[in-house]
Amino acid sequence: MKKNNLLPNLKNIKSEVLEIVLKQLDIKKNDFFIRENLFQKLDYSELKNEIFGQQSTEEIYKDIKKWRNPNH
Repeated sequence: MKKNNLLPNLKNIKSEVLEIVLKQLDIKKNDFFIRENLFQKLDYSELKNEIFGQQSTEEIYKDIKKWRNPNH
């Protein structure tokens, strides 16, 4: 049996966990979680692309504002 059939892809798991954390926690809790649990050498650009795709900084900011204040 191949190794990748035995274990899930760690890169995919980290990406999925970050997506969930970003959706469920406020920015301070996200910062704390990432700093304490994911502080490892990693390619931020690759991670950013996995989470936000081709969204611009402005689009990400607008999404955060909508999430924080859904009535406006």
